[in-house]
Amino acid sequence: MIHQFIFAAPKPGLTEKQFQEYWLNVHAVNFASKIPQIKKYQIGRRLPKLDQSESPLWNGVAEIWLRNDEDQIASLQTEEFIKGARADEPNWAAFWRSLVLDTEDSERFQYCDEPEADVVKLLVLGKRLSGMSLNEFREESRVRASEAAGQMIGLVSYAHYFTRDAMYSVGEAPLDVVHALRFRSLNVAHDAISSGRVNEFITALHPICEERYNHKIVVDENWVIGPEERK
Repeated sequence: MIHQFIFAAPKPGLTEKQFQEYWLNVHAVNFASKIPQIKKYQIGRRLPKLDQSESPLWNGVAEIWLRNDEDQIASLQTEEFIKGARADEPNWAAFWRSLVLDTEDSERFQYCDEPEADVVKLLVLGKRLSGMSLNEFREESRVRASEAAGQMIGLVSYAHYFTRDAMYSVGEAPLDVVHALRFRSLNVAHDAISSGRVNEFITALHPICEERYNHKIVVDENWVIGPEERK
């Protein structure tokens, strides 16, 4: 399964709220979700009370699940993508600020039952140290991140998503991993951030990561298709 992350920001003239509402309630519903190859689709809106950057790189993230390479290629050739989702992007997104990462749907550590609502997700993006091999980075990252996440109070789940090998076929991928830490409520996420436990998680990754490429965003979760796969 391909797990694609699309990090995006508003086009000039839109507020963060206008951008997020259009993405979730217009673009996702009327255009992107119509692409038949997409099996699951989720929108995360940046939560400024928790993600306190004054100049955030991104104001939201889409997560899209596709079965395989064949489905992904086919999706980019559909009328729903070309005349729908792609054509609509200039209406709300600053495409020059977008980041798309194709990752492998990876192992997941579940710590408690899924809450019915109000899950808050922290995404931490990373890039390996210069000169470090991908295999070495992935193995070290698995160990360091899963151990650090296991010390976190209030987590629903933790997962890491490594950038697919195909993104290195013609050069270097912009980033190598997305760590997803899901908290059971806004208050729990706030406590983890304000207490420094989130910083401890990120610090545990510093020995294997280029710190200047450590980015994070705190979002909510809004299923457009899912959580079960669309048939």
